[in-house]
Amino acid sequence: MTDEQQQEKLSVTDNKERSKAKRYSPDEIQAALNDIKAGQTLAAVAEKHNVSINTLSTWKKKAETKSPIQSPKQNSEQKAREMLLDLALKDSSIREQIIDMILDGKLKIAS
Repeated sequence: MTDEQQQEKLSVTDNKERSKAKRYSPDEIQAALNDIKAGQTLAAVAEKHNVSINTLSTWKKKAETKSPIQSPKQNSEQKAREMLLDLALKDSSIREQIIDMILDGKLKIAS
């Protein structure tokens, strides 16, 4: 195998490795963000949680501009609540039904 072929093979391997990005659970992300909020440095938190400083910076920026990190189920439940509330604002008959459901304990608005 020539040097050029070896370099090409290494390059393909590197690209495959880069595409296998690690996925972190919401709990892992929140634990790292809690450490940052507690005053630990990004470097210390990165080492503790085995995450790059760039990844931590991204999580931190997102956390500062968004609501807390939620699972897909939590996101869909939140969207459903928002849609119901939007409907309630537009239609008084739906509003009354929603209020009745809340009072009967069949619908939970706050998460």
